Amino acid sequence: QALMIISILLGFFAAIISLFGLQCIQFGTTDPVAKAKIASGGGALFIVAAMSAMVPVSWYAFNITQQFYDILYPGTKEYAYKYRAPRSSLRPVSRNYPSEVDNSSNYGKNAYV
Repeated sequence: QALMIISILLGFFAAIISLFGLQCIQFGTTDPVAKAKIASGGGALFIVAAMSAMVPVSWYAFNITQQFYDILYPGTKEYAYKYRAPRSSLRPVSRNYPSEVDNSSNYGKNAYV
């Protein structure tokens, strides 16, 4: 999280520095060589900001991919949550709820349309 915040701040400062490097801005020096150096510094700061944003995103994607292919990681895989409660003998086995009745429509029996 910290690297993403640093990336946002570096991108903001890079935009400000690059703004002063534009030749159409008459703030500071008017020397074209100095303006080119300021604009290059802003561009380098943009590259550093992009790298500091790519590191946590790539790291997170790598961890998610590793957990997805790990057989021993339960996570949120479908087979980890298959539990069926035992039926009680005190109530009837079958109840016809309105959502379970097949009314021969084009939709499934549990479709709420």
